Amino acid sequence: MRPKSPARVRKSKRRRRSGHHQHPELVGLALIFVGAFVAIPLWLEWESGVVGEKVVSGLDGLVGAGRLVVPLILLGLGGLMVARSSLVAVRPFRTGLVVMVLGLMLLLGKRDGGATGETLELLFGRLLGHTGTVVLGVFLLVAGGI
Repeated sequence: MRPKSPARVRKSKRRRRSGHHQHPELVGLALIFVGAFVAIPLWLEWESGVVGEKVVSGLDGLVGAGRLVVPLILLGLGGLMVARSSLVAVRPFRTGLVVMVLGLMLLLGKRDGGATGETLELLFGRLLGHTGTVVLGVFLLVAGGI
């Protein structure tokens, strides 16, 4: 039998093992770059090459008019990661962001929400009707923001 090691030794071994640093600041910089790259053709309507055109058309098909918010989300999340904010690691922040996006897609609906808005409106429109869908969309937008 081996003698038990002291608690201070076990703690330092545990700390060393879990030290997998994943460079969140590099991921944050990449998100900032992608957000800026997507913002140029969306907001400024400048030339962005074949990739920019594909990204804009893909976002238009996926989220419709909600595509204008995508660069803000990418820039904000990337900025938080670069600043090493503790908000990025907190699960409610990510959940709130998803709930806000779902609320926005519900409010935009099939007319301006792309495929995502159309799917959500098809599902909730039948269950709740138009008014119920709008109320749910506003609720999700506010709840996600809080």
